Amino acid sequence: MLQTDFDALSAAAAARMFSSLLWFSQCTNPVDGLSDFESRSSELLADIETGLSKGNLDGETGGFAWQFEHAAMGAYDHDVVGVAAEQVLRDLQPAFDGLPQDAATAILGWLREYGSTAHGQAWLLEQAASLLVADGIASSDAVH
Repeated sequence: MLQTDFDALSAAAAARMFSSLLWFSQCTNPVDGLSDFESRSSELLADIETGLSKGNLDGETGGFAWQFEHAAMGAYDHDVVGVAAEQVLRDLQPAFDGLPQDAATAILGWLREYGSTAHGQAWLLEQAASLLVADGIASSDAVH
């Protein structure tokens, strides 16, 4: 796999994780208004980065969720989002099997490089919006 392919995979994994956790955070403690949503997004990105830097999927189920919950600072239900974060990582990991980095390390690397930039955050929000719409359509009765 070329480095550019790995970078694209890491970016897509970061977008999937951010999108999923944004949805769960909204379900547990909704915000409305642009400034509140921007704050939630920034808090969540910081918490994802902190959680990934403190934990990994090694060990028993629930270990990463516990580490994420205790590292998170955002104004949302840390328990629910922590469990979701662990599940998202477990779901993404097969795409990274056999590669030099696991899903958590690849997402963390992408977030450290791009997650704090205005462009990186805008890209993540754009991807999250697309993924949330696609997920909603896929789970709606109109498709089944």
